[in-house]
Amino acid sequence: YFAFISCVEVHTTSGTVKGLTVRALNTSINQFLNIPYAEPPIGNLRFGRPLPFKAAVNATIDGTKPGNSCYQTPNNPYLKQSEDCLVLNIWTPNTVQNTSEPKAVMLWLYGGGLNGGTIFGAYNGSYLASHDVVIVTVNYRLGKYGFLYGGDETAPGNVGLWDQVQALKWVRENIGAFGGDKSKITVFGESAGSRSISALIVSPVATGLFQRVIMESGANLHFNGRQQHTISESLAESTHIAKTLNCSTSAGNADHWLDCLRKVPAKEFQRFTSQFTFPLEGTEFLPLSIQQAFNQSKYNQDLDILAGVNRNEGSLLAYGGFGELHHNITDQVFDQLVGRANESYHGLDLQSVRKQFLKDNDLTNHTSDELRQAFYAFFGDLHVKCGGYLMAKEYAKHQDKNKHHVYMYELTYQSKWAKNMGCDEKTMGICHGSDLEFVWGNAIWMDPKSHTPLDIEFSKYVMKLWTNFAKTGKADEEWPQLVDNNVIHIKDLNPLNTTKVLVNPFHSDCDTFWTNYYKF
Repeated sequence: YFAFISCVEVHTTSGTVKGLTVRALNTSINQFLNIPYAEPPIGNLRFGRPLPFKAAVNATIDGTKPGNSCYQTPNNPYLKQSEDCLVLNIWTPNTVQNTSEPKAVMLWLYGGGLNGGTIFGAYNGSYLASHDVVIVTVNYRLGKYGFLYGGDETAPGNVGLWDQVQALKWVRENIGAFGGDKSKITVFGESAGSRSISALIVSPVATGLFQRVIMESGANLHFNGRQQHTISESLAESTHIAKTLNCSTSAGNADHWLDCLRKVPAKEFQRFTSQFTFPLEGTEFLPLSIQQAFNQSKYNQDLDILAGVNRNEGSLLAYGGFGELHHNITDQVFDQLVGRANESYHGLDLQSVRKQFLKDNDLTNHTSDELRQAFYAFFGDLHVKCGGYLMAKEYAKHQDKNKHHVYMYELTYQSKWAKNMGCDEKTMGICHGSDLEFVWGNAIWMDPKSHTPLDIEFSKYVMKLWTNFAKTGKADEEWPQLVDNNVIHIKDLNPLNTTKVLVNPFHSDCDTFWTNYYKF
């Protein structure tokens, strides 16, 4: 679906990259795949911070072919996986050689719960780049490879996030050679990518590396009374893994068991998968929680933000994570599911949840479908919607809206393809991830029978909004800012009415029930 035209070369600190020129939306795009931005995190570098890539003299990189994905947990048999995966892809308009004006840069962080995800496959940046921007997609370490905590400098935790920072540093140093403007970088991401961005906003090690963010579906916000995972819990989990893999921890010497773990075959760590992987706070990368950082004004206050959610964020996530929802459920099962969610999120009061999402405490008066839909709504609020919304709102409250813009959307439209995949109004609604095909132009290049003409036009419209924001800090002139005169404005992202604005749409859930839970 992408026509090959010719070869092209660019000189970088990683070597001379040989790419291809392709066509997308009647535009010539230079495509460079599989560029290393850090040393392979293998051997003694496993679990450690990424080191800048050291290019050999006269090194040449074949940027015409996809490379390795990082190890997925659990395993994804359809991907070529390796620890040697710290690479990025770049797409840039072919016109950059003919202009002296550097172009806005958009750097993508994929979702996947910090357990899965790759830059090879669905995230082809050709179509976005045809809107006169430079697109970068970044692989980062996942699961225990990216988030195992060893309690010392060689395994500081959060190294998957450190990877993202190293990629940003590489981009700032090299993107000029691709026609990009290093002073106009927008980090955008979905789900775990969006949660990563929220961590970058409050991390002292990421300050000054980017100017704008687009947060699609979520933020790393959690119960204000307790971390999702404490330092001691993380260390205990790591030593348990070490014991399971026959690495002795009896001497209490971290060097010994970490060295032992670094000799274990890489695939062994795919056994240790968690339903949820969260960034670890109280570390160099994340000294504070988001609430603490905002309360102490220790966060990046020099950003434009575009944030958003899909109407039914919880349906697909809950259905995939809680097998009981595949069958009829009772009130008792609903209560058990809330309890299981509380094991990871903490601070949830069952009776308050029932009152909010079932509207009463009657244990016998709910159908299975009512209970399922209530749990979908609860889990979507908890895992995605309200954290992202409340963080964006809090950010907006402390900004001069004439200097820094904060916008928010709610996606309320489904493509034909999404409906055929099960995300229809009667069951799953506007699912988690429904935004991706519009943002990346999948609706354009997929089988035309999978999408309607309206789907395709909507994708072009969304790509225009996103790239406009990257260029100017404004998606369009008709989109009001999130907080204006203490009134909440959220764009209804739907091709059937592109000017519709929702006023205080989350008042009955995020602004009341969940505000008490997160407590900024």
